[in-house]
Parts: sequence; structure tokens; C-alpha cells
Amino acid sequence: MKRNRNRKGNGSRFAGAEVSTLRSYLLAGWAMASCLVLAVFLVYGIYAILQVTEELAKGNQTVASHYALQLNKDIDSMKGYVNRVYSENAQYQTLKRPYLQETEWYSAAYYLANDMEGRAGSIDYFGGVFFYDAWKDTLRSRYSEFPHAGDIYRLNLCLKSYLMEIGDTVCHEGFFEYEGEGYLVYVRGAGRSCWGSS
Repeated sequence: MKRNRNRKGNGSRFAGAEVSTLRSYLLAGWAMASCLVLAVFLVYGIYAILQVTEELAKGNQTVASHYALQLNKDIDSMKGYVNRVYSENAQYQTLKRPYLQETEWYSAAYYLANDMEGRAGSIDYFGGVFFYDAWKDTLRSRYSEFPHAGDIYRLNLCLKSYLMEIGDTVCHEGFFEYEGEGYLVYVRGAGRSCWGSS
């Protein structure tokens, strides 16, 4: 019987080794499966982040292109307005005439300012319209209600200075800077008066 016990003892010793080996295989398999699942999640996470980044870039590009298109439309609309006033507006035509009486000048300037007020109120960004009479050295302007750098008085001084620099230009489009912001200016007129938008 002792022999049988030894065999049983050897069997249980081998069984313990088999269990231990089985445990290590299971542990190694679990570790490998965990690493595989972790790698899959990591790859999927990176892929998802790249997809979201790409979609955001496409969305930003679409928004930027939409705003650029809208800005071009607004600029064309302002140019059209300036050209219409320059060629068709009765008050502006009166203000362009030489040797106006004071009452005529103020009456035409008043009605033109009202027209300018209506146009400036419809602008969807900071911008405005202006009239400059070189003989009277007078600038009349109306701006939209959007926030901007500086104040209107100093902006008008800067605009007036810019208009004096360009001189007798029949049609001019350019930029000037005030308080770190750039302003696109479109001007029609020469000599006595000019009309434009910024």
C-alpha cells in the first residue's frame, strides 16, 4: 500500500504542477487578451479622434468659406449702393454742384445723412457710409451699431486723412488702419466731393 500512496502522491504533485501551469497559461492568455482588447480600443480611439478632427476641419472650412462668400456679397452690395448714390441720388448730385448756398447744402446733406443712416443700420458687421466735401472740409458718416476699436470721432479723422491722401481719384478702393483694425474703403467722386463706404 505504500507504493500506491507514493503513486498517489506523485500524481497529486503532478496535478498541482499541471494546475500551476494551467493557471500561468490562463493568466498569460488573460494578459494577452487584455492587451489585445486594449490595443483594439486604442486603435479605435485614435481612429475616432482622427475622424472627429477631420470632420471639424471640414466644418470649419465650410463655415469660413460661407463667411468669405457672405463678405464678398456684402462688399459688392456696398459698392453697388455707393455707385447708385454717386450716379442717381438727387441729394448727392446737389452736393456735387459748385457754389451752393448754405441752405441748399445743409438741406441736401440732411437728406443724404438720413439715407446713409438707413443703409448703415442694415450692415451685418461694423462698417458704414460717408460723404466728404473737400471745399467745406466736412465729413458726414454713419456707421452700423456693431462694436469696434476706438471711437467714431477719431475714426472719422483717420478716414478724412485717408481721403485727403488719395486726392482727386474718381474711383478708389483701398485699406487704411485705425486702432489695429483694417478698413476696406470704396470711394467714388473727385474734386469737390466724394462718397464711399468702409
